[in-house]
Amino acid sequence: MLGASPTAPGGFVVDDVHRFDQLPSNDVTAVASDWWGLHISTESGTMTHWNALSEEFEEGLDRSPTNQRVERIVADGTTAVLMIDNGIVVVEASSSTHTLLASETVLGISDVALDATGAIWASTFDDGLAAWGPPPGYQPVPSAANLRATPLNLGIGTGFADVTDYLHPGTGIDLLNLTGLDNLSLAAGAAGALTPTALPLVFSSNTQGAAVWASTELLLWDGTFDMADDAFVSRLQAAVDTGRMLNGNLTVEAQLFSPVNGSMDVRLIYDWSRTETPIELLDLTDRPDDGGGALRASWSLVHDDDFARYLIYLKADGWAAPPTAAELQASNVEPDAAIALHSRLQADVFTAGGQPLIDGQDYSAVIVVEYADGRLGTPSMPLGPATSSDEIPRPPNSGEAMPSTLSNAADGDLEVRWERCTALDHASTRLYASTVERTDVLGLTPERDVPKSEGNETTLSLQPGRVYWIGLTCVDESGQENLSDALILGPVVPTGGLDDGRAPPALKDVDAKDAPNDEGGRLTVTWTPSIAVDCAFYTVWLHELGDIQSMDQPGQDDGPYATLVAEAIQDLRDGSLAFEESKVVTDCSANGTVVDDIGGRELVDGRTYLVAVTAHDVWLNVDLSLGQDTIIDDAIPYRNVVDEGVPPARLESVEAFDHPEDDGTAVDVVFAPSAADDFGHYLVWTFTEAITNVSAWHLNGMPSDSVSALRIDTQRIDADGSSFEITMNEAMHRNQDGTWSVVPIVDGMTVHAAVTVHDLRGNVHLDGLATDSAVAIDNVADREAPDRIQDLVATDRPEDDGRAVLLEFLPSTASDVDAYEVYVLSAPFNRVSEGASPSLILDRTPNFPVVVDRYSDGSSLEAGVTVHLAVVVRDTSGNAHLTDLTTVSVAPVDDGVEDPGLYLDSITGVSAAWVDETDVLVAWQHTNDPSVRAYRVYFAEATFPDVESATLAGEVQASNSFRITAAAFPELVNSTGWYIAVTPVDDVFERTSVEPVFLAPLTQGEDSDGAVDGGLDLGTYLTGPNAIVAGLILITVLLALLVLRRRGGEGNKAYTLQEATWGIQEDAFGPIPTAPAPSPPPAAPPSVASALAAPEALSVDLYAAAQQLSPARMEAPVTRQGGSPANIDGLLDDLGLDNAPPAAQGGLDTSFLDDLL
Repeated sequence: MLGASPTAPGGFVVDDVHRFDQLPSNDVTAVASDWWGLHISTESGTMTHWNALSEEFEEGLDRSPTNQRVERIVADGTTAVLMIDNGIVVVEASSSTHTLLASETVLGISDVALDATGAIWASTFDDGLAAWGPPPGYQPVPSAANLRATPLNLGIGTGFADVTDYLHPGTGIDLLNLTGLDNLSLAAGAAGALTPTALPLVFSSNTQGAAVWASTELLLWDGTFDMADDAFVSRLQAAVDTGRMLNGNLTVEAQLFSPVNGSMDVRLIYDWSRTETPIELLDLTDRPDDGGGALRASWSLVHDDDFARYLIYLKADGWAAPPTAAELQASNVEPDAAIALHSRLQADVFTAGGQPLIDGQDYSAVIVVEYADGRLGTPSMPLGPATSSDEIPRPPNSGEAMPSTLSNAADGDLEVRWERCTALDHASTRLYASTVERTDVLGLTPERDVPKSEGNETTLSLQPGRVYWIGLTCVDESGQENLSDALILGPVVPTGGLDDGRAPPALKDVDAKDAPNDEGGRLTVTWTPSIAVDCAFYTVWLHELGDIQSMDQPGQDDGPYATLVAEAIQDLRDGSLAFEESKVVTDCSANGTVVDDIGGRELVDGRTYLVAVTAHDVWLNVDLSLGQDTIIDDAIPYRNVVDEGVPPARLESVEAFDHPEDDGTAVDVVFAPSAADDFGHYLVWTFTEAITNVSAWHLNGMPSDSVSALRIDTQRIDADGSSFEITMNEAMHRNQDGTWSVVPIVDGMTVHAAVTVHDLRGNVHLDGLATDSAVAIDNVADREAPDRIQDLVATDRPEDDGRAVLLEFLPSTASDVDAYEVYVLSAPFNRVSEGASPSLILDRTPNFPVVVDRYSDGSSLEAGVTVHLAVVVRDTSGNAHLTDLTTVSVAPVDDGVEDPGLYLDSITGVSAAWVDETDVLVAWQHTNDPSVRAYRVYFAEATFPDVESATLAGEVQASNSFRITAAAFPELVNSTGWYIAVTPVDDVFERTSVEPVFLAPLTQGEDSDGAVDGGLDLGTYLTGPNAIVAGLILITVLLALLVLRRRGGEGNKAYTLQEATWGIQEDAFGPIPTAPAPSPPPAAPPSVASALAAPEALSVDLYAAAQQLSPARMEAPVTRQGGSPANIDGLLDDLGLDNAPPAAQGGLDTSFLDDLL
């Protein structure tokens, strides 16, 4: 369609284009499908894409003017890669514009592929593999990273041949015609039969670690038959029967020759009649991605008119000789699979001889055709062996995580959706949450296990405002999951409120330089922390320029080096080049970090890298435009030490425990994270005997083959520095001949564990390792309780107010310890009941000394009162000794210290609000004191200077909010105001002196959010009972005044008459004395930051605007209209005492006193 334009050449411009046909050409050269739709290339014209969601065709990349033919397309729903004659073209697969992303020249390209990360791989006819990293950079992978076995030698017997020139996809190697294998000698065969000869096929290369793949393509044999022999005809028929099946035809090549000179005419006629179509079993393999117990068979097609069905027979360990049709019928064994559809050429088989398949057992199979009259054709040659297995399921292919948008969602709710697991025996999807960036979920505790019946989406409740990575794994029916291969989503911040849509401003003072005193491969990046109050995390981006430092001295303002850097920076700003993610820093108060990789690849010494840092807010808003205000710096990593690098320090402690709730086939290895600043990875080792030196299994910086060492690439399990808990199912075992092998852990096996810490350059301590051992226990059948805790020591906590004691004991040596229960009573005891409540429950790795400040009933310890303590150790099966307990007693001493935790800074920013009109949400600002390990929340109806007179609502460790529920505390009613405080707790003491804030009761006309007031609230004191007492006191005072006045003399009769008739109109004594009017309440303190706001680094309100707390103010009590006079709660309203001093009374009618007198 053309539109008129006075300025365009010819007076018209193209206004729209409409195709009469959806495809620009009928000659389709390539097509690919993915979850988004179809991607189609034709001989001419533009690319065409079909959107499966909208069912509409979309026009794509214009290939003119070169119009190169597209040979192949691969797509994953996000990216489509087009393979052309001399390279690749990358376009957007799912966007409406299908924009060109990248292109690359690849000479001799033969195939192309996309992996799960979005990286592109291309094979060539002459130069092996070529690869480009994942988006958005698509950076070329250095050729050194692609290990190719060149030269490659092939050996058979004593002969070797160079086969390097054959290393191209699809190229076959004829072993009998290779130069170097001329002297290949084989054993002589027996007459009338083929004699197989086993010869090793050896591949060798100078390239260490390069993989070689080879498969048998064609196996030819020949034989010489004497035509004068009576067995000639049967041997010729055997040759025909074992000929090569190709496209439904059997091919047998024959030639005649005479053993001596001479000549004769021979006529050989092979007469045949067609009785049945030969059938061949083409493949027998394990069924993929299943729960085991199944093999998948495929076969050739049979077109016979009287075809009835295909019959498949399986046999463990195969047949000694190929079975005949008669033998199969005579065996009376039912076929293991029967397929009546002749066009179906594949089936899954679950039995062998009628018995279920056993995983790990070798099976062979034959297939035969059954015809309509019941006869069997000629069975195929047996194929096998094949073994079934229960595969560990792969994780979901894709997913997304975002803050919940539901109207009833709580702050911190995170919606997670994922693509369904593909495993045939899929049972559930397991979700993990981590506060550190990672590529696996090793050592993490599942947040949720979603059965497949509940779909593929769920909501996680996490800490609001914190940065998380969500890991997803697929779990099969046998409980298998791959912790090392998980789908990782993130970073994502569960938050609430409204997205302001504004990204944090560009960071200032971004600077990158080589990390000092290291072995190279690291850069130090610093910046000034973001001024955005809603900052959540930083991302460090890198772009590799290459080795350009030889141009001139880096750092100069001009010259070739500076020019190239400036040009590259401008290309980055223009979008011609792209950054790759290097690191995410989750602490917005941080002003620097050390980076050692770019897109998962190590930094190379001597190469120039461009560095930028961006800030993201809690809604993931970020400015990626790379404007002029975004600083891009250059830096080059170097090796600064000449000597051999120093290995990271050995781990001081490694603990081993039996894995809970299993059948005795696993142990848990627990260790604290390493503090190495150049951390590379951990290796977790397990043995069946004590080993403190693993150097024999670690050669050239790599663990040797066939070792049970698990590699962990994540330095920390979470941002809080928690210990790793790694489950191991295998161990190294010494055989009788002195060799070592990997064996599965079984019930009763003692397993010894050790952990090595490796840095980026492979430096590691392999000897003098800390070790521990555990016995694998079948917890289902375990009925034996761990031994009682005998050695306990209790002492008074020094320098305190006498309200706590310290407890220490020797931990249990049992491998299946689950927890330690501490019981505290005021009277001696030596047993507890099964349902008793302990004072404390410690995990299986407690930290000593343990502070005990409460009895088992929840009441506080008192100075000078002797307490008695006992510890019950319980295993993972719930077994524990509850009688004959060893106890220890101690009397806490008051050292005259009112608040032993006074050295801890008080918690600031405490606020509270009514939630759902029944619960109270308390929030506060995180303390900057690193020694604080937890927070405790208290509440009371009256104000309290310390926590002794308040009720403990709960304790949290990492969070800065806590919800006090009416279900847990029924006394928490919204018609009463409450005082609330938060205290810090370190390893020993708790700060008990507090300044509580006041949460006003709910009043009519308010929504569910109450107000927080830290000052005086008159409504708190002018309650109904207080008003009655005040009235009685007032009456008593009036009576006393009247009696005194009458005793003082006679009054005026007219006055007395007037008094009796109308009440007091004038007082001879002057006005009745009254108490001074109450002073107005003190002004409310400045409104503190809402606890529903983010912590100091994230101080913007994370909650919906409708839920924001009101400023501190004086609150009136609940108004009750039309109430009964007996309703005490309404007296204040009736008296008009709504947060104001009572009005002075002008007179008082006391005529009722005359009646009384």
